Amino acid sequence: VIVDALLGIEEISDAWVGPVEDQLEGQIPVAYITPALGNTYDKKFFLTKLRPLLPVNHLPEEIYAVSGIPRTGSGKVDRKKLLSLTSTAKKL
Repeated sequence: VIVDALLGIEEISDAWVGPVEDQLEGQIPVAYITPALGNTYDKKFFLTKLRPLLPVNHLPEEIYAVSGIPRTGSGKVDRKKLLSLTSTAKKL
């Protein structure tokens, strides 16, 4: 549901959302996006677009811009590679 909402934003060409443990809230959603060519927007821009589409607890707590979402040969997201990009990804 969250990924579908992200992909519905024309400024995003690819996306993946995964859970991250939070001490207060349990698991929170974190989004990894590939902005469409030339788009440099901030977290507030994307949250403004997502608020009408998602419940508050589904809004990503963090959004990382990556150059591409790594995928396996079968087209599934390669989570290990993607999570390893967190240290070098641009946090919005």
